[in-house]
Amino acid sequence: MIEKQPLTSIIIPSFNRESFISETLESLINQTYKNWECIIVDDGSTDNSISKIESFCRKDNRFRLYERKRLPKGAPTCRNIGIEKSNGEYIMFLDSDDILFNFALERRTNFLKSHPELDFCISNGLKGKYPICNKSQYRIISTLQKCNRNTINYFLHFTPLWVIHCPLYKKESLIKNEIHFDEELIGFQDVDFHISTLLHGLKFEYLTSNTYDCLWRIHDGDNIGMTIDKEINNSNTKLYLLKKYSSKKVNLSPLILQVMKQYLFANFPSIQSNKIISTFIDLNILKPYQLFLYKFYHYLISNKIRIFPSLLRVILLILGEKKHLIQPPNKHFLVKNEKLHDV
Repeated sequence: MIEKQPLTSIIIPSFNRESFISETLESLINQTYKNWECIIVDDGSTDNSISKIESFCRKDNRFRLYERKRLPKGAPTCRNIGIEKSNGEYIMFLDSDDILFNFALERRTNFLKSHPELDFCISNGLKGKYPICNKSQYRIISTLQKCNRNTINYFLHFTPLWVIHCPLYKKESLIKNEIHFDEELIGFQDVDFHISTLLHGLKFEYLTSNTYDCLWRIHDGDNIGMTIDKEINNSNTKLYLLKKYSSKKVNLSPLILQVMKQYLFANFPSIQSNKIISTFIDLNILKPYQLFLYKFYHYLISNKIRIFPSLLRVILLILGEKKHLIQPPNKHFLVKNEKLHDV
């Protein structure tokens, strides 16, 4: 008797992606693992996206299209609707221009099926142009193979170890722990989601193979994440997350550093140059910035962000460390120079 394969749900938010959505959906049709459903939630497209998605739904009943009928607008709402509509034992999230290599679902689903103690698994991916071409440069995503208690710090520092399409989750684990996408966030929704899975103690492992099975597509058009106003991303969102996690039992130092740097650069734009930063870390010239530190401290208090009783002292200490003022590069996205296999 042939054992029944578990159903895997792929959830895709879509907004004006007529140029890319077809290739994303074709990559699902080409999967060697056949027991899947794809839930596409349209976010109010005004181009020809819906028509293209409907053509896939007519040809293959594994595709289902829903339109977002409630506020707020955005990918987090669409993904939450997708979770509500899903029937799968497992769930993964895909953006509307990403590509899954044909063995991805089989590889991930079989891994979780054979490791029932896990809540999710993480696979390597590539970041680069599509179609795959050896003349193009690609970066590998999810290169950290050993998980440790400092994993969450990478996300709080906005240097994520994996991105939205790298994990496969047990739906039961997400529902039981009430893990969902924060619909109030304008940016960094996936980072926040990953932080939530870690705060809830979900158990995970990397797939042991160094094989990459998905593509975070870079193209000449606009990526979804690139259309968001950078100032909103870099200030309001980080402050929102700081408020959100201030009551959690987690070391918020990386996030505090991010907020501190953002406010510092906003109030004193000239210090963004490395040369002036090198001068600024000399504590002997810190006195002119005491008013700023005072205002920053009271901003945190007025917004009920009560991190440390001696926050001002901590900030002064931080200002003495040049490495904390400069955003560290994300070393988890490594350049891949070896020959790529065909997709």
